[in-house]
Amino acid sequence: MRSGRIATAVICALTLGASAGCADLRGEVAGSGDEESTRDWEPGNAESGQNVTAVSTLEESAEAFRFSAPELFTGATVSGTDLYTSGPVVLTFVSPNCPISVDEGPDLADAAEYGSDITYVFVHTGGEREEYLQYVEDNDLYQQNSIHIDDSDLALWDRFGVKIQPSSVLVDSEGTIRFTTGGLEHQGLSEAADLLRGNT
Repeated sequence: MRSGRIATAVICALTLGASAGCADLRGEVAGSGDEESTRDWEPGNAESGQNVTAVSTLEESAEAFRFSAPELFTGATVSGTDLYTSGPVVLTFVSPNCPISVDEGPDLADAAEYGSDITYVFVHTGGEREEYLQYVEDNDLYQQNSIHIDDSDLALWDRFGVKIQPSSVLVDSEGTIRFTTGGLEHQGLSEAADLLRGNT
């Protein structure tokens, strides 16, 4: 069980130039530090132009993951609470129709392949189930530590206040939750994994 106070921390501080849809941000390097722009998590409260969010209490962090969603392949229910309590998690919103999501697919597969101690959750939005399955196939996203969620109804998109994709929600072993917008690419994903392991 996770314990301890949740630190207010962020992955990156960017100014969004895009509205809801596909990001035009690439290669942001993961980092951490206190920011005045951080605020408490509430379902769907992200504002346009603000891409970084952090929570400050264990209760708020846990509340973010009190959801159920359909697994892409079987339709079985995925419990967000189970994800949250299972260890470090990278939850990434991807779309088969977003060029950056498409370009970042191989990097996400590599991150999952070499980060077997981290659960990688891919939240598929902005398309149809067949397109999501093709995205998984094209990028060989079949790692044992990968979970795929069908978010065609945008329930999780709204819950986490996502404005553009790819966007990620990162949870470390202490329960610290961080949000980032834009494609992290190989280096950013590697640094995010180190951050989740407490290696930074």
